[in-house]
Amino acid sequence: SLNAGFSEELFFRLALPLLLLQVTGSLAVSLVVSALGFGLAHAHYGLKGMLATTAAGALLTVYYLHHGSLMRVMIAHAIIDIIAFFIRPAIGDWMISRKAPMWAVAAS
Repeated sequence: SLNAGFSEELFFRLALPLLLLQVTGSLAVSLVVSALGFGLAHAHYGLKGMLATTAAGALLTVYYLHHGSLMRVMIAHAIIDIIAFFIRPAIGDWMISRKAPMWAVAAS
């Protein structure tokens, strides 16, 4: 999570857009292609995952452009990954391990 937050943000929010800006001369093209590249880099999540990461990448780009801090975006990315890969599965495992379903406990 920390490695992805650092390396992916460094590449997809800074290096790739700067390179594409130099090649195309268009900031809009460089940002769109970078967001699409971010989504394609997550193709192993399937189509829904790719669309979600493309959208998340676009939002992280907007956040970066608004605040001007790549470190904030790196931290946000790491937190998103920690929640998705560790916290949510742990909560799911905990819920499954309970004897009675949550709705049954609430009804009694």
